[in-house]
Amino acid sequence: MLRPIDPNHPIFTHASPKGRSFPMTQINGPMLLPRDPSSALATFDENGQFAAILAADVGQGRAVAISPHPELSVQKDGAEIDNSPLLRDAILWSARQL
Repeated sequence: MLRPIDPNHPIFTHASPKGRSFPMTQINGPMLLPRDPSSALATFDENGQFAAILAADVGQGRAVAISPHPELSVQKDGAEIDNSPLLRDAILWSARQL
């Protein structure tokens, strides 16, 4: 389960359910250890030591690192959950379009 740390960040604009943990495919992706804790937007572990999603302003641009796979749908309780809106919003945020 992906647990948002900052559910009000723009990359979660179209994520569902808003502000609560939700399933996302993780296939041996890296556990991200942020230098600046404020850049951590989501985690997989209960104590939040490792980030699953990082986002930050870098120089004159923006960067997003996503460990899990939002491009893949997830089956939960017989329903398909489409996480691709999170990927779309991450791209738009990094391009300053969101």
